[in-house]
Amino acid sequence: MISPARVGNWVAGARWRGVMAAIAAAVLIPAVPGAAAFVAVGAWKIKTETHHGAPRPIVTTFDSPSFASLTVNMGATNRRHAEAEVHAERKFRLTTKQVVELRHAFQTMFRDTEISYKVKIDDAHKLSREFDESRSTRTIAVNETKRKTLRAGKTYKISIWLKYDNEHGFWNNISAHTFSLTAL
Repeated sequence: MISPARVGNWVAGARWRGVMAAIAAAVLIPAVPGAAAFVAVGAWKIKTETHHGAPRPIVTTFDSPSFASLTVNMGATNRRHAEAEVHAERKFRLTTKQVVELRHAFQTMFRDTEISYKVKIDDAHKLSREFDESRSTRTIAVNETKRKTLRAGKTYKISIWLKYDNEHGFWNNISAHTFSLTAL
């Protein structure tokens, strides 16, 4: 049998404090797998413009603790001189030094249409491409990724520009443009 004095000495001792600290840490500080390092600052700012009967782009956004995405469906048109443009911005902050992945994917069929996009984080980390007019019908499929390590504590801004400009052909956005930013 253990005497009450012996229990009192154990409770008052360093061993008890160490056990209680470990239990408190396990209960009060939940494990966060992959540490939620991505913090959205404000809302997406989105501006769309259309000219000469172009369809209005359909834009959707999604944010989570490690991910932000923008999806743009440019629709389809055969209207001469139709033009559709989207400019979107999103501010975010990283709570830890983090590798971020910037991805862009889409598929479009077109003829006599210029398609261009540019994606950048601040003044660096760019994805950009331009598809010039073609007299023949062609389908393009893009799935590109870029990774970069960004430092913690700074507020960054991702900017996305997307433009379709039809001369006298058509475009058909088969699979919407999906831009995603992921903290890995």
